[in-house]
Amino acid sequence: MDERDGIKPGKCPECGYRMDAATATRGNARPRPGDLTLCLSCGAILEFDQDVAPVAMPAGRMADLDDDTRHELRRVQLLIRTAIPGKRLLTR
Repeated sequence: MDERDGIKPGKCPECGYRMDAATATRGNARPRPGDLTLCLSCGAILEFDQDVAPVAMPAGRMADLDDDTRHELRRVQLLIRTAIPGKRLLTR
């Protein structure tokens, strides 16, 4: 599966990084509206909109996630941000 299939290119709303691909954490699933993703440039936690384009995650959505999902998002976010000098962990 091409990681660009089904993705509408967009820009990270936090850093402007062009996002045009996604990789599932499990299996080969393509993203669907409402699925979450992370920007590989700044670590922002984003959501796919109805057009399957990355957009800012709605306020309060993080609190609605189960503990395992929240923990995994924060873990990967921290990995991205510590790999990029000058980035700091932001909370949402």
